[in-house]
Amino acid sequence: IMLATSLRKSTLFSNKHYFKLINKYSISLKSNPEKFKKFLKENCDGKGYFVFDEESNAYKTSHPLLKEIGEEIQNDIDFSKHEGIFFEVGRTSNSLFSAYVCNTKRGQACGGIRYWKYNTLGEMVNDGLRLSQGMGRKSALAGLWWGGGKGIINQHTDHPLNRGSNERTKMFNEYGEFLTNLKGCYVGAEDVGLIPKDSQDVFKKTRFQTCIPESIGGSGNPSKATAKGVVCAMEAAVDFIKNGDTLEDKVISMQGFGNVSSFMARYLLEKNVRKIKAYDINTHQSLLDEFKDDDRFEFTEIKNGDNTPLHEECDIVAPNALGGTINEETIKNIQAKIVCGAANNQLRNNSDNELLEEKGITFIPDFVGNRMGIVNCANEQYGYIDNDPLIERHFGRDYSNSVFNIVQSLLERSKKENITNIEAACKIADEYCEEGHPLYPHRSKVIMDGLVD
Repeated sequence: IMLATSLRKSTLFSNKHYFKLINKYSISLKSNPEKFKKFLKENCDGKGYFVFDEESNAYKTSHPLLKEIGEEIQNDIDFSKHEGIFFEVGRTSNSLFSAYVCNTKRGQACGGIRYWKYNTLGEMVNDGLRLSQGMGRKSALAGLWWGGGKGIINQHTDHPLNRGSNERTKMFNEYGEFLTNLKGCYVGAEDVGLIPKDSQDVFKKTRFQTCIPESIGGSGNPSKATAKGVVCAMEAAVDFIKNGDTLEDKVISMQGFGNVSSFMARYLLEKNVRKIKAYDINTHQSLLDEFKDDDRFEFTEIKNGDNTPLHEECDIVAPNALGGTINEETIKNIQAKIVCGAANNQLRNNSDNELLEEKGITFIPDFVGNRMGIVNCANEQYGYIDNDPLIERHFGRDYSNSVFNIVQSLLERSKKENITNIEAACKIADEYCEEGHPLYPHRSKVIMDGLVD
């Protein structure tokens, strides 16, 4: 891939040819991913990049026509001087792959790979920007020496490839090759749309992948640790609101009941909650069987878009499905005093936190409460110990960066500085993000500069 500057100067790339391409493609963040993919295949050997240059305060791009998209990205509400964005079209899968790198002063970018359908390139990029920044903050608050990263594969058909199919295996193999070509500036993990086998298929083609199955030396499914972390965040919230209070006799309403939620229910029942009201658009009978004889647990199947679980009369609402469900419309009818769940990006907009506070509702930012997934898998290379103290310390109260202590710190700072909880959490996280890795600060930035020089 030639740099934009060299392309403009090349005699083979005349102004006439440049404007012909503009008229032919007219690509922007509003373009659908298929159009962008076609452009990459026909002009860039199926690859493209945006690498941020501090000196010019702008993105270096792999093609002149991408420069305007780079400017659009910089104007995005979730842009935070993301150091790099990379695209590639799978050789045989024809899937659009992407990777997002944000603030790697603490270490290499690390975060889950998401397999999802997007209607526009802008939706895909916006998700990547937002989620990579969130992963960086999540790792920093946990005391991990990692930066913010996110991988996204656009689901280019109406339905995801069948699990276990040869086509799906090829797609994740090719994503692994994509990671290998990025030389470690981004390290992948498991996120929405993936199962452990998918991570294994990525891992077959790269060493830059975590969340691989236990059978080949990985950390496996992080659901259990994630669930326990969210319950710790709930405990911190009730204790802060009323000193010494616990989850005992509390009522929790869960929006979404999958793997993480089922572990949450188990931990909550151990804490002697009075009632768990769980809701999902699907009935996962294998998960429900464990609770069939406990009258403190009840499950209701609901239709997609039904916000009943958010509006239940309860102490804590736990958004455990997809993001954006806590918004201007749903907040009006929330009765709980605490919102704390496992879903990513629970607020549609950060300003929604103000609406919650106006109603006296305490919101625990998701990147604080649900961080244990990345804690569980990020340091797989260091091996495992039963009841590993490096994992277990996050669930206690002695470690300064434990879930409980970070939640209490952000609530205290929010109160002291008269700012929202999410503003307080971001402030604390961004302060940690400025601490350089003791051995390899900005390693990903150095790698990316080498990729485009």
